[in-house]
Amino acid sequence: MRNAARALLLLIAKQNNKITRIRLVKLAFLTSREICVGKKFSFYEFVPYQYGPFSFCLYKDLVALSKDGWISQNGNSVKLEKNGSELQEQFKKLPSKLKSAVELVTAKTTYFSDDFLVDSIYQTHPEYTYYSKIASDKPPKPVAPIQIYTIGYQGFSVDGFLNHCVQRGIQRIIDVRNVPFSMSWDFCKKPLSNFCNKLEIEYLHYPQLGIPGNKRKCLKSNEDYLELFDYYENSILPTQEQALDQIGEIIRTKPSALLCMEQSPQMCHRSRLAEALSRRLNLDVCHLTVQ
Repeated sequence: MRNAARALLLLIAKQNNKITRIRLVKLAFLTSREICVGKKFSFYEFVPYQYGPFSFCLYKDLVALSKDGWISQNGNSVKLEKNGSELQEQFKKLPSKLKSAVELVTAKTTYFSDDFLVDSIYQTHPEYTYYSKIASDKPPKPVAPIQIYTIGYQGFSVDGFLNHCVQRGIQRIIDVRNVPFSMSWDFCKKPLSNFCNKLEIEYLHYPQLGIPGNKRKCLKSNEDYLELFDYYENSILPTQEQALDQIGEIIRTKPSALLCMEQSPQMCHRSRLAEALSRRLNLDVCHLTVQ
């Protein structure tokens, strides 16, 4: 079990073993504000959605916890189903920093009703209200200036990735992977496009602008990568004039980001694609990176 899921169990336990789903999500959001989100104390990241801060990853963990018998869900209610030594063993495995954050948040919000909790988060974090169904005074969503943006999802959770795109004003993702598959299921084509659509981010896929997998074998050194990217620039891109023309027109219509996996644009073919488009469109290139 991941530490993030253990923290969810602790949050439920701190609410007398039963909690509304909206309260659980909001307490998890406040917990994330209390800790440094990173590899050592990995926790959920959040994205603006229908009722403020939301985490697709958190909801996926709730499904897994239900399947494994730790919790039950009925409507908007989440109930702890396991207790005693088995649960305490899970709590012992929580990093002290994450456990302390959960305890601090639950202590601060003991007397908050669900409505008051949501309202207070809306007031202090308006950047998570862009899509809210209930916020009365929503700020306008950011809109990035037209440039050639690129982004790699390596190092992101899908929630962190989507939030980064929303907060930077990206309105369209152009997936330039030859095969849109990822070891992280959330970044495979179908789930990623579904997540994007929920946040009014258009998703397009141009596999012909990727590098075939057989060309990526045996890459060991920087020189190997540079040789591959030279091949891409000199042998693949010149055969894709139609796709380049299409993407050029697309980029001019709304803020769009070229998507691939690698965190560093210098280690990804998207940097060469962006440079080629920059020359065609006379637009600057902006590489969006993990914050």
